[in-house]
Amino acid sequence: MDQKNLKGRFILYYGLLSAFFCGPGISHAQKLDPKTLIDTNETVVSPFEFLVLRPGDMFPQTWFYDTTGNRISTNDIFKGKPVIFITGSYTCPGFRNNTQLMNIETRKKARKFDVYFVYLHEAHPTKGSPYGPKMDSFIVNNYDSIFMEQQKILGQRMENALKSKQKFMIQAPVLIDNEHNHFFLQVMSAPNGYMEFSASGVLIKQRDWYNNKQQMKMLKKRRRKEKHKMKPNNKG
Repeated sequence: MDQKNLKGRFILYYGLLSAFFCGPGISHAQKLDPKTLIDTNETVVSPFEFLVLRPGDMFPQTWFYDTTGNRISTNDIFKGKPVIFITGSYTCPGFRNNTQLMNIETRKKARKFDVYFVYLHEAHPTKGSPYGPKMDSFIVNNYDSIFMEQQKILGQRMENALKSKQKFMIQAPVLIDNEHNHFFLQVMSAPNGYMEFSASGVLIKQRDWYNNKQQMKMLKKRRRKEKHKMKPNNKG
């Protein structure tokens, strides 16, 4: 057999093996380009539309990036175990307050579930919240001195995800929503939500807030701070 035929067979076999191991459409060789622009033309999501899927719906064919820039497909995530997704962003006070609980749950459920943290849009940036202008410069973030712009390129989203992972010592693998915000638009848009899927990708249950009790405490704290801020200063 001549060298040309050997080369042709090698290319054919390599292609077949790549299709078998990587699945259709998405290759592990594809990496995050930090300069890729993030779509910013989505319709503003109301608090009543956080839950896009319903129990019984299938997880869509899409992709994420991990914190090293590798492209991760749906097939890479559903590998034989049920899957839990918890959403968040650095500018979401609910997420920041729940990171310790998330780490405990990750350890407890590691045998039965694959647990992932999904990094989305910034929930409460200085400008450009996906939940509407009233959610910009969230008062809790002002008190915590957290001032972040909305992500415009994938490099910023990856940087913020890494900052969250390191700051809060997040133990679950981090998935970064792609430049088209597929998870946010097609799966769940809650700023700190919880979803549980079967091993085959069927939605079993979900919560628009990961920790409802903590969320209520945070809202009460926010209202107290707002009332305190509005009180007239009688000194002087």
